[in-house]
Amino acid sequence: MRLVDCASTPPFSSEHGWKSPDGWPTSFIEGSALVCGSAQVYDSARVCGSAQVYGSALVCGSAQVYGSALVCGSARVYDSARVCDSARVYDSAQVYGSALVCGSARVYDSARVCGSALVCDSARVCGYGDIQKTTDYICVGPIGSRNDFITLHKDRKIGLRINTGCFSGSVSEFMARLTDAPEHDDYKAIVPALLAVMKRRGIESKEPQ
Repeated sequence: MRLVDCASTPPFSSEHGWKSPDGWPTSFIEGSALVCGSAQVYDSARVCGSAQVYGSALVCGSAQVYGSALVCGSARVYDSARVCDSARVYDSAQVYGSALVCGSARVYDSARVCGSALVCDSARVCGYGDIQKTTDYICVGPIGSRNDFITLHKDRKIGLRINTGCFSGSVSEFMARLTDAPEHDDYKAIVPALLAVMKRRGIESKEPQ
């Protein structure tokens, strides 16, 4: 395993960043940040604070990963994108452009967050999520007996995806799971309103009618 942290001796140091073999700074790993496994950080990218990048993840361009953020699996963060706070980007997810993923947000599976989109707080973007602007998703909560958050977001395959608790799937799949149990009352009241908001934004399910 290759481990890179700010305490490493040259060619890695918090003062001069991660240096290429010829001695020129290429990227910066600062604070107590860790880069390990077969992960790569290069160009003018920065990983700092207590952030971690591992697996076969890639952080490049002028991207930044900081705070206690985590980027792993085969995830990609590039261009001038930022991942910070306690956000997580993993699996085959991609964050690029000038997008920002922050708070305790999660972006995973084959989801993409790009453009100038902001994904924050307790949002979960997964599946084939396609967040090109901040209005491509909505997240509310806590709701239900378990005080969960619910995220509705644009999806490249099914049009609109719902994520809450252990569930992630289509609108019809979610609605089919609702019963007359009291713990589902919040969802039955809130979800139709959220679907109406997403429809006004031009985002609807692609499921066969």
